[in-house]
Amino acid sequence: MITWHLVLDPPMEPGENMPKDEALFDAVLNGDIPGGLRIYNWKSPAVTMGYHQKGFEFFDPDLDIPLFYRPTGGGAVLHVDDITYALVSGARGVFASGIMESYHLIAKIFEFALVHCNVSAQIQGKKAGFSRVCFERSSRSELVVAGKKIMGAAQLRRRECLLQQGVLPLRTDHALEKRVFGSCSGLQTMGIMDLYPGFGMDRFIHYLIQGFRGFAGIELLPVEPPFSFGK
Repeated sequence: MITWHLVLDPPMEPGENMPKDEALFDAVLNGDIPGGLRIYNWKSPAVTMGYHQKGFEFFDPDLDIPLFYRPTGGGAVLHVDDITYALVSGARGVFASGIMESYHLIAKIFEFALVHCNVSAQIQGKKAGFSRVCFERSSRSELVVAGKKIMGAAQLRRRECLLQQGVLPLRTDHALEKRVFGSCSGLQTMGIMDLYPGFGMDRFIHYLIQGFRGFAGIELLPVEPPFSFGK
């Protein structure tokens, strides 16, 4: 069994989150750690967009919230109150397989944790093209609750190492969502706690650790923030 770092950060200022994800990925690229999982939230609303997105603008030109590029791809995401994560893995091990296989395995682990928190999550296979908005688009390994996409994810691979960034909304703000994206076809993001008000993060983390151990042979070892990768 391999041991990874588990970084459980408190809600952070929006400008801090992408650099911390990249620092975790650099620690794996440099061989400082074999892998890690960082879970965090946002102190205030922000939007992240995929590395290759160009010309994204808010539907409401008067909206003043920060906008950041992710190192991974995919469509734009509004972050309000989330389980946001960065998973990083070295060149060897269970996530060294193909992109779709790793997507599916990660979705399976998160499905396991949600189901053990009494959330009726399931993986549905569906193929769709790129959308400028993450939660408009479905994929072959989509994690769904009550017929709604509940987890968005995108990957980057460099020197055979993997970074997957993902988000599971906890609570949503549909008025703000409309100001960001407009009236997107079929878009009305649902948060886990919108559907399951009794959802608890401690229980979720407990079963997420069990899922990584059982499905991937990875022992997640919590480290106390702040953590300086490579130091």
